[in-house]
Formats: sequence, structure tokens, C-alpha cells
Amino acid sequence: LGAVLREFWDVLGELPGLDFLWEMKGYDQQNPHHTLDLMEHTIAAVVSVPAREPLRLAALLHDGGKLRCRTVDGEGIAHYYGHPRESAKLAETALRRRVVDLVERHDLWAPPTLPTARRWLGKLGEEELRDLLALERGDTLGHAPDCQPPRLALLDQWEALLDMVLAEG
Repeated sequence: LGAVLREFWDVLGELPGLDFLWEMKGYDQQNPHHTLDLMEHTIAAVVSVPAREPLRLAALLHDGGKLRCRTVDGEGIAHYYGHPRESAKLAETALRRRVVDLVERHDLWAPPTLPTARRWLGKLGEEELRDLLALERGDTLGHAPDCQPPRLALLDQWEALLDMVLAEG
């Protein structure tokens, strides 16, 4: 797992809310309690916890706040006061509730009608509805090729209706 994380660390940093991971690579913690850079320390934590989702995600995100909380004392030793709270804020952003909502709604096919489009737009807002349609499109493109055209046509209708409703104000 550690080798995979090292190889794909930059890819992880491309995920929404995880761009701070790029800063961890090569980040000298400048503290006698830490001989590894922040990325290697994080990878060691991820590899060392039991292979359960909440623990692995917590280990991945547990020290991201250090990047925002660094102070250096007179002896040149870095301290990271308040980093758990800052790390929690970053984790909340990365794992925001909206992701859960998108996953939960991703297979709810409603007919593409003007009233339905208005209702969903009012319920979700433009950004989340567009994200849901994008997720549906990505999911559809992962289906068998003969299943794609009708689903993609429905998504095109949905996007056109959304644009129409927004144009109406």
C-alpha cells in the first residue's frame, strides 16, 4: 500500500479538497519527533492502521492541518499547535456531505420534464444538480456500449431543461 500511495500521491492531490496533499511531499516537519517528511509520515500512518475505511481515511487526512499551523521556536523547532482542528476542517471539506448525497442520488432517474427539472433545481441547486448529471454521465459511459445512447440522450434532455429553467430565471 505504501508504494502505491507514493506512486499515486500526486493523483490523490488532484481530487477535490485534497490539493493540500501536494504540499506534504518533501515537507520537512523540522521537529525531533518527526524524521520523515509529512507525506512519508502520513503514508506510514495509513499503512499502520487497520485496513478499515474510516481509519485509513483519518490517517490520510490527520495531519493536513500542519501545513496551516506551523510556528518555529527560538531553537528552530517547528510546532503545530491547533493542527488537529485545522486537519478536521480540511477533512470535512474533502469528505463533505455533498459527495454522500451525490452517491445516494446517482441512480434516481426521473423523467426529464420541465416541472421535474424545476423541482430538482429547487431542491439541489444548480451546482449540485449539474454535478449529479455529470456523475450520471460518467456512470453511463462506464456501462455497456449498447446501453449508453438512450441514457446519454436522457442526460442531454436534462441538461437542456436545466439550461431552460435557469434562462427563465
